[in-house]
Amino acid sequence: MGERAHYVIKNGDSWGRHYSQWGGYSIELDMLAGPETATRFAGMQRPDPAWMFASECVGAALIDRGESRLLWYSRCIDDATYWAAALAVMKRTWPGWRIDWAYDGLADIVAAVGENPRQVDGQCKLPQKPRLLQKASDYEPLPCLVTVAQEGVVRAHMVENSAESVIENGARSLAYYQAGSPVSTWPSFPGEGVHLDVDARTGGMWTLGTLDRLPDAAETHWPGWEWKHWQGRYREQIDQAAGAISVPEPDRRLGLRKLVEQFDSHQEVDSATQGLALLLNGLGALVTAAESAGMRVTTVTDNSFAHRPMDLTGEERDGVRAALAALRNEM
Repeated sequence: MGERAHYVIKNGDSWGRHYSQWGGYSIELDMLAGPETATRFAGMQRPDPAWMFASECVGAALIDRGESRLLWYSRCIDDATYWAAALAVMKRTWPGWRIDWAYDGLADIVAAVGENPRQVDGQCKLPQKPRLLQKASDYEPLPCLVTVAQEGVVRAHMVENSAESVIENGARSLAYYQAGSPVSTWPSFPGEGVHLDVDARTGGMWTLGTLDRLPDAAETHWPGWEWKHWQGRYREQIDQAAGAISVPEPDRRLGLRKLVEQFDSHQEVDSATQGLALLLNGLGALVTAAESAGMRVTTVTDNSFAHRPMDLTGEERDGVRAALAALRNEM
């Protein structure tokens, strides 16, 4: 399926939608240089007459030039420190712009242009039998932190499941936490979290990714409970945990180093170019083999080749590197 992405350029009441088969994996790198270069890059991609379903869209960006707002997300960012570094650099390279993360994924982008976000839900339905909760191992890259407050005591658990699975297991899952062994420390920072206050029948959730459709799941599987969407504000849960668990703060320097490495590598050969090269090599080998066997071959490239790589000038690259250096000096 590739790394499919939508790019939307909006000017006042008018907007245009573009498509890339390969841009979702590196969307933050293609947005990093600022509004003019990002708009140029998005406009180079193929115009698209329709939205894809949210489950198919790896990443998306809305460049709203009238409102000076960038709304974006990528499912491929799975590192809290890298995520924070990308957002911090964008605040420098998009001066005067509002930089927002689309916590509800593609639905947020669709709603921002005035259309019904439900149209990108596809045929997805809430699962009747969610995946059983599993305790995370300490090498799990982005576990979900679940904190349970009951009768004045808070117990913390790390599960390998997503926040989505935690919510979809419903109130019946409280027995799992009551029977399980809580943890008081964890060696890495979680990727998302869910707080459950049993006595008050309230819950809260946050993520460094997206929480598509979780409000619907919470209402369905936790009847009578009230829920808060904390977006990326993980401190809300840490504060309510009241010292029940200690986790390290995200290493901002480590995330920035990763971002510098990825940006420099992306300027040489981006992931889309690598993917296209593999496809072309494979296609060439198949055509050669077929023709040598006496067969006539017709090839159709369709969406597989729908991507135009970023074309930063030397001055634009230097601008990004200056922003990276300035952020590093502040740490």
